[in-house]
Amino acid sequence: MANTRLIRNYLATAAAMLLLAGCYSSADLVGSGGDPAWNGGNDSDPFGDNGTNSSDDAQDGTDEDFDWSTVPDPEVADGVFVLEGHPCFEDIEATYDGHMEEMIATFECDPANVGFGVGDIIVGTTDGGYLREITAMETSGYTVVLQTVQSSLDQVMMEGGFHEEIIFEDDARYTMDYSGRELYSGSHGGADVLVQLSEGVIEMRPKLKMGAEFSWFSLKRADAILDLDIEADLELLAQISDSVSFDGELPLGTYSYPFAFAAGPIPVAGTLEVSLSAGFETSVEAQATATVGAEADADIRIGGRYRNGSWYYVQSTDFDAHRTGPDFDVQGDWDGKVWVRAEARVMMYRVAGPSFGVTPYLRGEAHAKCSDLDWQFWAGADSDAAIHLDVFVFDLKKSFGPWNWETDIGEGTIDLPFPLGTNCPGGPAPCPEPIGTISCGQTVSANTSLDADGIASMNAYPINVGNYEAPEVVFEWVGGGGAEVEFKFVDPTPTQINHDIMIIDGSSGTCSSDNAVDWGLNSMTLENPGSGPFFIVVDGYDGDAGEFELLLDCDP
Repeated sequence: MANTRLIRNYLATAAAMLLLAGCYSSADLVGSGGDPAWNGGNDSDPFGDNGTNSSDDAQDGTDEDFDWSTVPDPEVADGVFVLEGHPCFEDIEATYDGHMEEMIATFECDPANVGFGVGDIIVGTTDGGYLREITAMETSGYTVVLQTVQSSLDQVMMEGGFHEEIIFEDDARYTMDYSGRELYSGSHGGADVLVQLSEGVIEMRPKLKMGAEFSWFSLKRADAILDLDIEADLELLAQISDSVSFDGELPLGTYSYPFAFAAGPIPVAGTLEVSLSAGFETSVEAQATATVGAEADADIRIGGRYRNGSWYYVQSTDFDAHRTGPDFDVQGDWDGKVWVRAEARVMMYRVAGPSFGVTPYLRGEAHAKCSDLDWQFWAGADSDAAIHLDVFVFDLKKSFGPWNWETDIGEGTIDLPFPLGTNCPGGPAPCPEPIGTISCGQTVSANTSLDADGIASMNAYPINVGNYEAPEVVFEWVGGGGAEVEFKFVDPTPTQINHDIMIIDGSSGTCSSDNAVDWGLNSMTLENPGSGPFFIVVDGYDGDAGEFELLLDCDP
């Protein structure tokens, strides 16, 4: 049962990472060679068609059809003791001191009757397992204090080996539910941000194959292959209230699962440690909301083979993916990326074994062109592996990757309810009359929601993207003031009243939106502004209006 629990949890976690890449892309993740492509796309579905893709060929599948039944059970070397199998065994505890380990074994009879001594190897499953060579020992009654160093299976198994295949019944399914998990929620740079898995349910049936063969105390071959049948329903929700650019990553948790199985007369034990994290990168120039999901049915095979000093890997994917959405509302230029990172490490006999990293991601971008918003999505995955088999043979290791795979999963155009972007047709909009002037060191105040101050005249500017259908207030500035000047709001509250600052060049003698030269959010800096005149516009974003105070600092 312990082994069943390990396989369920380990494969469930690993499969979730692999599936995310699959369900976004509906294409194969190939370790070497290959050119994955999106098997969809038609005129009736502007998001790209749902797709089916299959690649059953193992990569470098050397000795793929090897008959493991021809490998006999391991012939165990002299001086190897399974203490926990002795009828006198009671308990064993371990403490660490560098590479040395002190172990305290207690028995219900005279330890001399067990027969072990210095130079022998002891193996067992307690506390994650142990495979140790005795370097010194001291007996007191029925207690033995042992000084030990790490051993390896090639010192235990002279000939033969083992092969284990674990098949779960059809009703033995493992389900993970991450629905509602928030990847980020809070405020950043004045914008409210929410990134969430609104749905995240995964069901699977796993099968695990493990094998090793030794020849005269040397590892001849080894297999470690996972077969996964997965069904999943995933949906991602992202909401960003305002212009912002940032990234983040946070841990989701670390989980440990013990396991044990028999390799002939030798017990094999260890612990799987799985660390999960999620991250994102985003840059938006306006409010954005997006929802995208997928329903997928996947068969995945992944693993590795070691053959007489050479390394090979195996990978194949066969799945159907049916996308839900996306539905989104983006009011300006946007680009972003979201990913989930899984790092899994196998500890056998408390020795670090294979470790794997898989980072599936979804990235996209949207660019405003006046009345159109052009968008495109890509799905991909970064992966790497570090295979350490020191517990089989000392200093046996191999690293693979990093690999990157990416495919285009759709593009399209959205009709915007208002113009966004630069140099849009329809002519420039004139500024309202300035309500006053501003000079170096001066703080001015106004209220864009009052008819006496704010007038809704300019709804877009050629220097940025965004919906400025809101009242604006204009101040005139003569220019000059030094090599660098700064305009900034005093105690701004952008989550309550979202004002932006626009600088319009008035040297032509007129004030209009097409003469805008720079802009900022809560503050902005002009370098070498010249003699002007300039018109300083405080405009509300997406209908916002209210009170503000604006300071001109000519010596920031």
